[in-house]
Amino acid sequence: MDGCDQVEREVELPAPPDEVWHAVTDADVLGDWLGADVELELRPGGAGTFRFPDGQVRRAMVREVDEGARLSFTWWPVTGPDVGRTSTVSFEIEPHAGGSRLRLVETMSARSRMLAAA
Repeated sequence: MDGCDQVEREVELPAPPDEVWHAVTDADVLGDWLGADVELELRPGGAGTFRFPDGQVRRAMVREVDEGARLSFTWWPVTGPDVGRTSTVSFEIEPHAGGSRLRLVETMSARSRMLAAA
């Protein structure tokens, strides 16, 4: 996140909300999007693992699942230069103009902000 506490992106998509929900919750589709091998238990408290081609591995814990509308998880690298830096990722989906609006927010934890400032 390069010194930012939060990164936010919003995009309007020509797909219905249920298709967008599938794209952010199906491990294979999410993995294609992120360029990683993804395992994700889609339930609050569920575990996740993201393995990237460069060897980086991130673990995750699902925080919230609101079927069709919101997914959030906290993730942290277990390899690479950012070990110890935790952030929370949220996907929010809503109907919009014949398609969907997808809002993605990643927020760095307070501990990670302190590590980044050190």
